[in-house]
Amino acid sequence: MDNAAKSFIVPRSCTRVVQGSRERIICPLHDYRDSPAYVLLGDPGAGKTEAFKQEVEESGGEYIKARDFATFDPKEEYRNKTLFIAGLDEMRAGSDDGRTQLDHIRRHLERLGRPRFRLSCREADWLGGSDSEALTRVSPDGTVVALHLDPLTDDDIVEILRHAPTVTDPDAFIGKAKEHRLDELLRNPQNLKLLIEAVGDNEWPQSRKETCGRRYASS
Repeated sequence: MDNAAKSFIVPRSCTRVVQGSRERIICPLHDYRDSPAYVLLGDPGAGKTEAFKQEVEESGGEYIKARDFATFDPKEEYRNKTLFIAGLDEMRAGSDDGRTQLDHIRRHLERLGRPRFRLSCREADWLGGSDSEALTRVSPDGTVVALHLDPLTDDDIVEILRHAPTVTDPDAFIGKAKEHRLDELLRNPQNLKLLIEAVGDNEWPQSRKETCGRRYASS
């Protein structure tokens, strides 16, 4: 896949569950650009990092990995920027106490004067209300919105396939994926890219495992 295809990112939508009710609000992620603070949650490969980078490119701000932000002294210029802090889950991997890593991030946000921030984390590594409450103490206005990154829509999938040079017919590609029972991979950006690369010269893998195996064999 060439650089143009790799860099193409579709605008994403997210779901917000209203606290204390079952109401679910679905809207584009960019609708939250004026939010003082939010957490973006999603499954592995869902596109959290790419969504952050797209937001930085389109609206400004500073992208930084959570581990780096927690480890090094924060830069003075961060005070007046919206910070996109990516990968809290990567810090928590293998840790006995997931709260410590978040505390490092909170400490640096406090030192910076509580700038606007966005934090990404895998769903499975997010501690829910406990994490949200901890972050409200360093939010600019004392609130934090939890957003769940939605899977790719049908239109998103087609648009990504249109930008893939090895795919000549997106509809046929989707049909083949369904035929091989691999259509569940289409909703996840990372899995979709793996599938596009695995198909290559139109030799379709027969399983998710074979899809990943072909990808690593060619890397």
